[in-house]
Amino acid sequence: MGCIPASGYARQCPRLWSRYLCKSKDCNYRWLDQTLLLPTTDPTGVLYEPLAPQVFRAIYASGKSPDGNYWKEFDGSGIRFNLFERACERVPASRPWLLKEFVDYQQEHPPPIALSRAHLSSFLEKRELMFVPRRVVSALEHLRPWRYSYLQKRALQYLVGAATPSTLLFLMAFLHEVVWWARGRPVDDVSTIAEDAVFRFCDSLIKREFDDAPEIAEAIKWPLYGAVVSVKHCGDRSPPAGYSRALEDLPPVPLLIKDTQEMRDACACLHAAGEEWYECMFSPLPSRYEALPGADWAPTEESVKAAVRVVVTGVLAVHATIAGEYERDLLCSPPGADTATPAAGGLQKETAPRNSSLTRRQLRR
Repeated sequence: MGCIPASGYARQCPRLWSRYLCKSKDCNYRWLDQTLLLPTTDPTGVLYEPLAPQVFRAIYASGKSPDGNYWKEFDGSGIRFNLFERACERVPASRPWLLKEFVDYQQEHPPPIALSRAHLSSFLEKRELMFVPRRVVSALEHLRPWRYSYLQKRALQYLVGAATPSTLLFLMAFLHEVVWWARGRPVDDVSTIAEDAVFRFCDSLIKREFDDAPEIAEAIKWPLYGAVVSVKHCGDRSPPAGYSRALEDLPPVPLLIKDTQEMRDACACLHAAGEEWYECMFSPLPSRYEALPGADWAPTEESVKAAVRVVVTGVLAVHATIAGEYERDLLCSPPGADTATPAAGGLQKETAPRNSSLTRRQLRR
């Protein structure tokens, strides 16, 4: 399989990143121009506006990549700095929106499986999550098939509907891990999840009212979709990597729970009640669950009900939280002093009063 065509992709990704940054600052491009050139350690933190070059506005309009040592420090030292890294220090949530991690999946061959495992581990560790073990998923499907069917459908809706670069990368890396272990066996269910996530992400740019969203979405959609297809058909050819405990007993679909002792105990209870119960015969049931008389590893029916309730509510809670990350990230980005609305084909003039103490709500009034 040849290198995936990505005409326009390299230009549109910086434009997408700049639009996310602008949206996170209430479309305040003046604040970005006045701050992006200064280190976060600078005591002033803001350039006097007449002296501030329109760096951000240039990236917004042209699509020039911010990820490189292209800009000189404003102190006259001549040292160059990476504007992307500096902006991410101020707005950490903007980092994934450059989509730079997806380039590895658009090459002639998928990346080493170690890279995908690193993406999976990073996603889990950042959120303190773990996969629901395959044996537990199997037990839940066996014990409560109707509830498992609902859980899987709703959890995947949340995950795909999150429509962020982080969740899209997570699903692509998960597909790679599944394909690598499948060794030619069908993986259509998991690949469909990743494909849906690509289209949902691109559609979300329009629904979230990103400027120039149709143009950007169309330019990035097919390179991203091509990356999923490449992983699906060639992911098993990736070179092997070391053992990763975090990915042990991977479930057939990405179901996530908090990595807590309560969740681990509930999983142990369901494992002991499932079709692979014989693996638990020499492991006593966690103390919070009641065992059958004479069999300290076998849970009672009431214990099974309680464990099912814990796992199901835990999965839905985690996936619902992931689905709301986009909105929460925007709220966590502090607003700047002035507001302006960039428009397709140009940037509108500032209309808000020049008062650095105004809050986001006051600006919107």
